[in-house]
Amino acid sequence: MPAAVRWHARTRAFAEAEKVISCLLPDPGVRDARGQVEAAETELGVELGARLQPFQDRYDQAGAGQ
Repeated sequence: MPAAVRWHARTRAFAEAEKVISCLLPDPGVRDARGQVEAAETELGVELGARLQPFQDRYDQAGAGQ
């Protein structure tokens, strides 16, 4: 497939995807799901941060000794 045809197909696919996404994002169900995902990401990020803090502390101490 020539490069120009690939470029056109890709550009068209992205344009159509943007249309679909812009139609879906305002949907209340999508907004609710997005909120749930963001809350879970925050919760897991805090948990993971607490679990990894000892490794960060050891890394910081090792760097301070150099």
